[in-house]
Amino acid sequence: MNRLGSILIGVAIGAALMIAPAIYFGRAKAATGHEGHDHGAHGDGKKEEPGNEVSLTPGALRSAGITLAKVEKRPMDDAVRATGAIAVNGEKLAHVTPRIRGRVERIGAVLGKQVRKGEQLALLDSIELGAASATLLKSKVAHEAAHANFERETRLRAKEATTEPDYLAAKAADQMAEAELKAARESLLLLGLTKAQIDALSWEQEGSMSLFPILAPFDGTIVEMHLTLGELADTSDRIFTIADLATVWVILDVSPKDAVRTKAGQRADLRLEGMPDIVEAKVTYVGDLVRVDTRTVQIWCVADNAGGRLKPGMFVTASIVGDGRKSIAVPADAVQTIGDVPVVFVRIEEGTFRKTPVTLGRKAGEWQEILAGVKLDDEVATSGSFVLKSEFLRSLMEHSH
Repeated sequence: MNRLGSILIGVAIGAALMIAPAIYFGRAKAATGHEGHDHGAHGDGKKEEPGNEVSLTPGALRSAGITLAKVEKRPMDDAVRATGAIAVNGEKLAHVTPRIRGRVERIGAVLGKQVRKGEQLALLDSIELGAASATLLKSKVAHEAAHANFERETRLRAKEATTEPDYLAAKAADQMAEAELKAARESLLLLGLTKAQIDALSWEQEGSMSLFPILAPFDGTIVEMHLTLGELADTSDRIFTIADLATVWVILDVSPKDAVRTKAGQRADLRLEGMPDIVEAKVTYVGDLVRVDTRTVQIWCVADNAGGRLKPGMFVTASIVGDGRKSIAVPADAVQTIGDVPVVFVRIEEGTFRKTPVTLGRKAGEWQEILAGVKLDDEVATSGSFVLKSEFLRSLMEHSH
C-alpha cells in the first residue's frame, strides 16, 4: 500500500474514533419504565421486552441533525393538474336554421358581427310563406262575410223573419270560417311569424308577402355563416351559428383518481400560450363517464371572457385548486416505516422520543396528512428521524438475544 493510502486510512480511523463517543444512542427504555436494559433475565425468568421510547444524548442529537416540527392543521388538497381546450359555451350557442324553405333575397349579417336579439340576419323569399299568407287573408275575408251573414240572420230570427234552417246554416258557416281563420294563423305562427307580423298582413302592404326574415335569437357574435345570395335555403340548413362569447367553456381531461378529488365550485387557474397572466375559471361539472379512448374524465369549467381574449380552440394547462379544508399533518420526512407500519417519533422530553404508529392520509407536497396517532401541537422528529428508527431497531435486536 502506498504512503497516501496509509495516510487516508489513518485519517478515517481517527475521525471515527472522535465521532463515536458523541453519537452515543440512549438505549430504549424498557416497558417497566426503567432506564436501560441488560441481556439477562429478570427474577421471574422472563426476558425484558423493549419499550417504545428512544433516548439520545445531547451530543448524539446534534450529530444526527434531528430537527423538530409541531403537528399542525394544513390544507392538504394538492392541486389537480390538467390539460384541455377552450370551447364555446354550449348553453349560449345557437344554430340558426330557416323555419321555411326559401331563396336568399338579402343578407344583413357578416362573419364576426355582434348582433342583438331580434336583429334581422337575412331575408328569404318563400313561395310557401306567400301561399300561407294569401290563405290567411282569404280566410279573414271569408270569416268577415260569414260572420256578417250570421249576425243578419240573428236579427231576422228575432223578428221571426227567417227560417230556422237558414239561421242554423248561417251559424255553421260562421263557425267554419272562424276555424279556417284560426288554422291559417297557426300555420303562419308555425312558420315563424310573430302575432304582430300576422296582424299586419294585408293586400295593400308594401313588399311581398313571401319575404321571411331570419332573426337573431339572442345577443351574440356570428361565428359561422353558410349562405349566399340567390341560393335556396332549406329547413335543415344551418345558415348561421351565433355564440355569446362573454363566457366560454374550458374542457379539461384528468385521470379518474383526480376526478374523484374534484368538485363543482372549485377554482381552476388557467395558463394559455402567449398569455403571461393566469385566467381564473370555475368548475361547473365533473364528468360521470371515463372516456374509453383516453381513459380520462372530462371536467367542464366556465371562464369570464369579457375582453374576448379566450378563443375557442385554444389549448390550456390548468391547476384545479383544492377546497381549502385543513387536516392534521406533519412534514413528510417525519414518517418512518417499521415492520410495514408507518410511525413518527414524538418528543416527550429533552432527548427522548416515543415511537408512535400513525394512520396516513393524503400527501401534498412536503406534508403528510395524519388521520390517527398524533394530536395538534405534538412535536415530532423530522430531519434525522431515520436515526431514531435505527436506534429503535438496534434495541429490538439486542433484546432478541
